[in-house]
Amino acid sequence: IELDVRLRLDLFDGFGRELVEQEHGHPRLDPRRPVPPAQEVVEQAHPAFTETPEGPATVETYTVLNGHQGPERGIVIGRLADGTRFIAETPDDSATLQAMMARDMLGAAGIASSREGKNLFVPDA
Repeated sequence: IELDVRLRLDLFDGFGRELVEQEHGHPRLDPRRPVPPAQEVVEQAHPAFTETPEGPATVETYTVLNGHQGPERGIVIGRLADGTRFIAETPDDSATLQAMMARDMLGAAGIASSREGKNLFVPDA
């Protein structure tokens, strides 16, 4: 008796379209299965966005990127006091990154700033 066992891994993009393997193993969208974005999502109101945030802000979502030696940098998507959305990095010091991993930062307050083309979010202590 032969047993043929194959692993199938299904990957999808944010709109539910299936990704298929292409030459050299790189995923691509499957053109045979296009799925348009949900109209309700497209029609929802979206907050304004700024590339140069300044002032008091709160965290909407965040991630800490880890390398071989541990946490390397944090990325925050947040809102300024006026509701404008921004994206910024956090200080890359170990204490800040460890604190971001140890506690839930959703809704955390801090200060956002933009200097020399780089956005920075510094959480309140």
